[in-house]
Amino acid sequence: MLFFVTLNNRRPPEDIEAQQASHRDWLIANARAGRIALAGPMEPCTGGLIMAHCADRGELDLMMADDPFVIHGSVEVQVLCGVVA
Repeated sequence: MLFFVTLNNRRPPEDIEAQQASHRDWLIANARAGRIALAGPMEPCTGGLIMAHCADRGELDLMMADDPFVIHGSVEVQVLCGVVA
């Protein structure tokens, strides 16, 4: 399934910036594993958007729980929709 996920910043920009490198590593690892099709920041810079390819919502939730932004409570995760692809 394809899932569209928004990450909405909950912390000041300096906190987000401090975790940016580890978040980017998480994105790259999941993209290489085939779980993230695309990702990028929103404009204005209030968070990000991820298009994820996961077997089901459970796999998506497990993947998102490992995001450093989520671990540190820096973002609010919102799953907009999941579609069969």
